[in-house]
Order: sequence, then C-alpha cells, then structure tokens
Amino acid sequence: MEFPWMHNTKGEPSTSLTFATVGFVVVMAWMVAHIFAGPLGLTIAAFDAGEAMIVLTPLLGLYFGRRYTDTTNPPPVEEEPVSTPRKRSRR
Repeated sequence: MEFPWMHNTKGEPSTSLTFATVGFVVVMAWMVAHIFAGPLGLTIAAFDAGEAMIVLTPLLGLYFGRRYTDTTNPPPVEEEPVSTPRKRSRR
C-alpha cells in the first residue's frame, strides 16, 4: 500500500510538502483549540508561538530547501548510448 503523499507543482509525490502541511495543520489546530478552550471550559496547553516555530521551522526549511535544490539543480538528462562502428578485422 502506498502512502498518499501530496503532489508538488510538477505533479510528483512530495514528502516535504506533506510534512510541512501536516505540521501547519497541527499548529493551527492547537491555536484554534486554545482560543475556544476557555469559553468551552476545556483544559488545553497554552499556545506558545515559540513552540509553534520550533515545529514549523525545520518542516518549512525542509520544504523550501528542497524546492530550491530542485530548481537550481535539475535532474541529469539520460543520454542514449552512442554506438561506434566496429573496425573490421583483416584476415
């Protein structure tokens, strides 16, 4: 079974995009839960921007670093092997 990775702008599966998106959704869910926890009487850990950045910085660094690497270093083009004519042996 293949994991359902998100696809980048080239249509290829992207692990870094999937990780960055999941991290962003988790941080946003934590922030929204913190906002509504008070009025609803729930107990949840306080939202801390520093901790959110600890989660998001490596994930976004991975994603944008990967995009930069893909842009500046395109994959090598595979060339077809060139056949050279054989020398005929003299008999």
